[in-house]
Amino acid sequence: MNSNRKAVFLDMDGTLFSHTTGSIPESALYAVKKARDNGILLFGCTGRNTQELEGLGIDLDLMDGWITLNGAYCFNEQGIIHSDPIWKEDMERIVAEVKKDPFPILFSAKDRMFINMYDAHVEKEMEKIHSAYPPICSIDDALAEPIYQMCPYVDENRWKALLKHLHVQAVQWTYLVWDVNSETCTKANGIQAVCDYYGIRKENTYGFGDAHNDIPMMHATGIGVCMGNGADETKQAADYITGHIDENGLYDAFVYFGLTGEEKI
Repeated sequence: MNSNRKAVFLDMDGTLFSHTTGSIPESALYAVKKARDNGILLFGCTGRNTQELEGLGIDLDLMDGWITLNGAYCFNEQGIIHSDPIWKEDMERIVAEVKKDPFPILFSAKDRMFINMYDAHVEKEMEKIHSAYPPICSIDDALAEPIYQMCPYVDENRWKALLKHLHVQAVQWTYLVWDVNSETCTKANGIQAVCDYYGIRKENTYGFGDAHNDIPMMHATGIGVCMGNGADETKQAADYITGHIDENGLYDAFVYFGLTGEEKI
């Protein structure tokens, strides 16, 4: 492997994929393709799974590989690079709790999603992120295959009481919705696994993001870049702040860092 090769790790929502237009800006798409032509390795780094990405119209072949579900499932065209599912014992405890007093949980396996029930809160949040409604399945399906991420739609006090007994970490992204992964799962661990696989040095890596869960990615890469539309705490963690996603921010940063092979602006 060429240890001097550069790699870019790209968050999706708010970084590559615009929720204003429901698509990838043309300038961002151009920048990604130009960087790959320039010999840069490109990796999607997202909380979503492959089913969601394809539902958004994102071509998985756009990247050299993917870090999905916040680092829980990482792969390239050759196969799995890194896998960190939620413990089976934790899944058994959650299923038992939901059976006693049901609330909605969205489950993500490596390439599919399903939910045990819908309510108005679930529908509202799914609309916000332009995500297709997953099928309703039995809660027992969560024990039939490895689960890499859960999104419970539940009151904070009730969920925090359950968290005390689980080997998981939870990031709250609205007042009622959480991203739940294994306690060892982060985008940073996914990035490290990919870098080890390809023999890439940290100083040759770039992490692009906008949200709070992208902060570990900023620390795991040589240069952290936050979008102009990003959260204040993410901007503080970044080494460089570029423009808004809808104002060619990604393209401008790629050119600024010489990733596309074009002159700096």
